[in-house]
Amino acid sequence: MPDKTNLDALQDLRTSLSYLSKQTLPVQTRAAIQTAREHLTQLEGSLERDSEPGRLSALCRVSQSLGEYLNLDDVLTQLLDAVIQVTGAERGCLTLIDPDSGNLNLRAARNIERETLQREDMQISRTLIQSVIGNDKGIVITDAQNDHRVAGQESVVFYALRSILCAPLRTRGTIIGVIYVDNRAQPGIFTNDDLDLLNAFAAQAAVAIENAHLYQAVQQANESKSQFVSIVTHELRIPLTSIKGYTDLLQKGIVGTVNEQQANFLNVIRNNVERMAALISDLSDISRIERGKLSLAPAFLPLHGYVDETINSLRQKFEEKSQTLETDVPATLPRIYADPNRLIQVLTNLISNAWKYTPEGGQITVRASLKDSHICVEVIDTGIGISEEDQARLFAQFFRSEAQTVREQTGWGLGLNVTKRLVEFMGGEIGMSSKLGEGSTFWFTLPTIEPNRSDGC
Repeated sequence: MPDKTNLDALQDLRTSLSYLSKQTLPVQTRAAIQTAREHLTQLEGSLERDSEPGRLSALCRVSQSLGEYLNLDDVLTQLLDAVIQVTGAERGCLTLIDPDSGNLNLRAARNIERETLQREDMQISRTLIQSVIGNDKGIVITDAQNDHRVAGQESVVFYALRSILCAPLRTRGTIIGVIYVDNRAQPGIFTNDDLDLLNAFAAQAAVAIENAHLYQAVQQANESKSQFVSIVTHELRIPLTSIKGYTDLLQKGIVGTVNEQQANFLNVIRNNVERMAALISDLSDISRIERGKLSLAPAFLPLHGYVDETINSLRQKFEEKSQTLETDVPATLPRIYADPNRLIQVLTNLISNAWKYTPEGGQITVRASLKDSHICVEVIDTGIGISEEDQARLFAQFFRSEAQTVREQTGWGLGLNVTKRLVEFMGGEIGMSSKLGEGSTFWFTLPTIEPNRSDGC
């Protein structure tokens, strides 16, 4: 007969045992066959782990799974579970070195109580971990009961430990932690091949851990930034309100007659106060959205009424530039589900932008139509248009084009970013199309039903 691989031979044995288990046999014999089948399953798993394709497959699975997580605790838990499964270990723990204090912190454990790890009878794991860190080298112990490094230690005797595996986690040449696993079944469970595999796992894991650390740092920085912006915007509102109020009193002549030059100065003050107020409002909205603090009061609204209200509030601006403003928003359209104040804010931002970047005598059109379960609103202008390069970054925070025609207009580069966030927060989408020198079309959609509600009964 031709030679067979170990796995092929085991498969033949499994087939034979399966056949025997279906025969009429004494109870003791059937029990022995069942035990043999269970041991066979364990042996097949061990052979698969020990095979080169099995190891490469396991390493690939770990690499893919670790890449799916950014939360550090999730990364560590996934790593430890994978190591235990692939090496055939019974228990394990993972420690990381605190970069500030240098202390070892237990971050994940399997089949070992955290309280147990802190007791003196678990000194074995801490001793080996310290050795791995000190020597910058992994350790494999094939029989702890007879290994001079650990034999006789209380934990080795008490827990009947036989096989132990321990490897460092490194990033950029620096040890950041250690993986420890053990097995009490029998000696020789772990080999140098297992240590090599564990080192390969550790290299993949270290990258994922560093990415998780970076993600955590970014999240903390974003939270700090949002808190700072929230505090600053709150503190700026008070003096701005006072400046605006006193400016209005001066313009109305409450404290005396104002000459033409003084009136011009007051107009400059008032205009810049309004610019600052708009900036503070945008920053405050972004901060609340990023922190999950923005609250909405959505309702079913007649879109045409809100479009008319927005246009009426901006009509004087269009008249000053002799621009033509047309609307095509049928009153028969289904009502949209949106927050009324935020809807007006979105419409105001987009229509104001069209006014700002459309020259005198140009045309702006606002139209709406039904698209499935959403209303699509378009703001179309015959303005300066936007280059393809700028279109890719148009909705980014603080982005302003370098084009001279854009720089001539006031702005902070926040309006479109806020508009995009608000539309998406209300369950819609936003986009645009444009050709330089020919004009732009900005569009957004909003639902006609509650986002979490289906059309069915």
